[in-house]
Amino acid sequence: MIAFAHETFSSMHRLGTSHLQIDAHLEVLKAVRLTCNKLVKELSKWVIFGTDEQKFHLEITAGLVRQRLIDVSELDPQLAKEVSADGAPHWRLAVDFCTNLLTRVLIKDSSEPHKCSPSDFVTLIETLARVFETRRLALKAHDGGALLSALANLLKQLRTDERSGLPQNAGDTAVVYGDKDQQSSEDPPGFRQKVSVLMHQWRQHCSTSSAEKSEQAFMQILESQGVLKGEQNCERFFRNAVEIVFDTPVEPGHHQYHNIDALCKLVVTLVKCLESIRVTLYPSKMSLLHQILDSR
Repeated sequence: MIAFAHETFSSMHRLGTSHLQIDAHLEVLKAVRLTCNKLVKELSKWVIFGTDEQKFHLEITAGLVRQRLIDVSELDPQLAKEVSADGAPHWRLAVDFCTNLLTRVLIKDSSEPHKCSPSDFVTLIETLARVFETRRLALKAHDGGALLSALANLLKQLRTDERSGLPQNAGDTAVVYGDKDQQSSEDPPGFRQKVSVLMHQWRQHCSTSSAEKSEQAFMQILESQGVLKGEQNCERFFRNAVEIVFDTPVEPGHHQYHNIDALCKLVVTLVKCLESIRVTLYPSKMSLLHQILDSR
């Protein structure tokens, strides 16, 4: 029976181009489960250790979860691991798949008789929430921000269910999108606007012919504004600067990477001019660089 079930599983992936075909294969697997106690365990292995095409097939995996043909307690930590693999070739694919899978089985299928609950995917939900907070810029760069928006919407809907274990601000987009009129509640009033003005001035400095004089002049401006005075202000400055760079349209006459290049030059200049701007909080250039890189 296991061999027959495996052939059915493989056939479902080969031929499952419509909901009708997938549902027909799922009904066959449900019938096999009645006489084969090992089926769920085997199906779980085939999905978890299968190819990306088998693992990340939304309609099939959602169907298996919905029909309880797969052990969710094994799937949950494995998908969380995939989502945590930042830098892996299929990382965005995994985040996109998991976002859509949870939306399907927890939100859209909430009226199903064998519906899943957030408690079935606690590890994955917590991991997605962490990705949402720490990798929002990488997510925003994907599909024009559609993936980030979908994940934010999912977390917002799940945070009302105490079984999800999410805090009440999970999925809050006030900080994520970095819009010019929005800023983190953790920042002092007007701080984001100040950073926006400073970044505009820096881009102008980068366009002048006297680069060295421009660097020195801008370092004096930063020092007078106090945006790098203390670890908290430094984190605020670079967090806002990175978000503003991604949000600001490139000015006419400049290449598409002009804003990003300007930010990179600012980082290099700050590390190079550490002593001259008297950032006494950081004993070395490396400690300042680590603070900059940690500002997400």
